[in-house]
Amino acid sequence: MRTKIKKHNKNTKIYIITILAASILLLTYQLPFLISQFSFLNSPQPLPCANSLSCTKDLSGKYDVTQKNGEFMGHSIPIPTNMFDQKIASPSVLGKSTLTIGKKIYVDLTTQKLYAFEGNRLVYGFTISSGKWNPTPVGKFYIWTKLLATHMEGGEKTNNTYYNLPNVPYTMYFYNENVGKWNGYGIHGAYWPINFGRPESFGCIAMQIKDAAKLYYWADAEPANPPTPVIIFGKAPVI
Repeated sequence: MRTKIKKHNKNTKIYIITILAASILLLTYQLPFLISQFSFLNSPQPLPCANSLSCTKDLSGKYDVTQKNGEFMGHSIPIPTNMFDQKIASPSVLGKSTLTIGKKIYVDLTTQKLYAFEGNRLVYGFTISSGKWNPTPVGKFYIWTKLLATHMEGGEKTNNTYYNLPNVPYTMYFYNENVGKWNGYGIHGAYWPINFGRPESFGCIAMQIKDAAKLYYWADAEPANPPTPVIIFGKAPVI
């Protein structure tokens, strides 16, 4: 009987040692992964964002009447007072269809063009300006909010790319599973100098104000089901 007890104790010790060894080995391999998951607690990094200093902090959509000028690359830019006086004709005048579902926005970075479709019917076609200093992401996105006016700020003063632009008109932010809402990518009108038809933005899709207004009132944002998808493809020319 004593021999059996000793043998049992020996087997128990071997089992415990084996489990401990396996646990230590597993922890050794998993430790770098675990550290990486919590490293942000010790060394926070700024999140990448199309508008690196403001991102999506201003979501009120309200026009700030106290702001008279914006700043763009070292120049003071007067904010037009008539940006929201656009007269928007119904897109139905472009065709007989009154389709309200199946809306899609396509952005061709190669040609710097934007197309709005209802089903197979082309509703709008506009020239745009995509990202130069920060590339515009490609993929399928969805509009999550529409802001009649918003504030955008970013760039760097050290290389003369700083901008501080209140009341950016007709802004529609988009996102997907890879590009979060906090990234601040959107479609918007531009009142500062831009050569439309070539990349000159910081990642967003900039448009002439009159064109942005038409698209703004046509497109649907969340919680619409579905919100209007934005499909971005191609490769922007190097300027």
